[in-house]
Amino acid sequence: MKEGRTYSIAIATLAVIAGLTLALWPQKTEAVPAFSRKYHVRCFTCHTIYPRLTLTGYLFKRLGFRIPPQIGAGQQAPQVRDLDSSMPWKLGDTVSLTFQGSATQERTSAPGSSASASSFNLDDASIYLAGTMPDSGFSYLTQYSMSDGDAPMAFVSYTGGRATSSYFVSFGRGELIGTDGVRGAGYSLFDAAPVLFSYGDPNNVSFDQQPVGLTFGYTWAPPDFHESLGLTVKVSDGLNPDGSVITSGATKNSKDVFVIGDWWINAGGGLSVFYYQGRKDQIQNAGLPSEFTYSPSFRRYGVFGDYFVLPRKLDLLAGYGVGRDDWRVAEGINAGGYTQHAGYAEADYYLAQGFALMARYDRLTESYPAGGDNSTLRAWSVGCQKCLTAEGNTALRLAYCDQRADGPFDGFATDKLVKFDLKFGW
Repeated sequence: MKEGRTYSIAIATLAVIAGLTLALWPQKTEAVPAFSRKYHVRCFTCHTIYPRLTLTGYLFKRLGFRIPPQIGAGQQAPQVRDLDSSMPWKLGDTVSLTFQGSATQERTSAPGSSASASSFNLDDASIYLAGTMPDSGFSYLTQYSMSDGDAPMAFVSYTGGRATSSYFVSFGRGELIGTDGVRGAGYSLFDAAPVLFSYGDPNNVSFDQQPVGLTFGYTWAPPDFHESLGLTVKVSDGLNPDGSVITSGATKNSKDVFVIGDWWINAGGGLSVFYYQGRKDQIQNAGLPSEFTYSPSFRRYGVFGDYFVLPRKLDLLAGYGVGRDDWRVAEGINAGGYTQHAGYAEADYYLAQGFALMARYDRLTESYPAGGDNSTLRAWSVGCQKCLTAEGNTALRLAYCDQRADGPFDGFATDKLVKFDLKFGW
């Protein structure tokens, strides 16, 4: 009883702090992110709330960090390399700093045990150098993370063609899915991505990765840019046995392939479909006398979409994916296939620009022939988020997630997490 009372008091305290801060925090600041500084626009031009993209933001990324132009009647679309030819390269327009700090209260239970903990966290502190090379189709992005030892994102891209019909080639390390796709495929307004993208299966395969490889893309849009079609193909080294990405010195010959097709119906939203196939080395029964290694193949495919059903007010998002892996429980014995079905539905209501109420439901089931009963993971999340500046580069978020699992794979029964965080980008 005492533990439960302490947990309730902690939740109430975080809620009061968040409410007062959302109401009283000053609404003006001079700091704006680097691309906003370069193009003299607010973050809301490309984001509903950072980091979720709008159609303009999607096209901005597909054009190699260049704003879609205004094209008059009868005019030909300009070449991509000419979109920012009048803007000289400036260091101040390329450097960005991102920061995220949080306070959490969490209670986890498993059969026969339970634990609770509170903590202050430095979730992210990174410096970015990103921009375009004038009078060329080249663009670049590098990240230096000060908050963890993980290798950062870094890639160089070339974008050619015209603004309404362009292609790009990129090499380096970047998000597998990230900001490719419509809003339903990109980053959630919640801190944690839907389990469809974030869950690591028993073979340590997940969409939540930043692989090294080549990316090819093609983008079409009409002269007024009110819709868009995009196709992206990524070929990468893939994953290590523990699920981390291979950043150098790959010892396997096979490559992972990820394909995603996007249709932005209009600025309100659209649909994306994806397919992901690869192989990885797997250590099975780790630490036991029966430990062995093999190389399972895996496949993931699905669809996701989103749409504002009320103009700029109610954003509905959903996704569904299916996965299948090779599976073995003993060396030399193929036990059939691991299967996974995952989906989510999210509704975000914008009280005002940069101020949203969020709710999401996640469900994932998994099974393999020798595994006995299926595992099921269910989670529901609610929260609110408010940008504290007119530019949209600073935001406070309060969220609660209740996650429940049953079956042999998940390793816990319930996990309840309250998180209050501050995001800042300059």
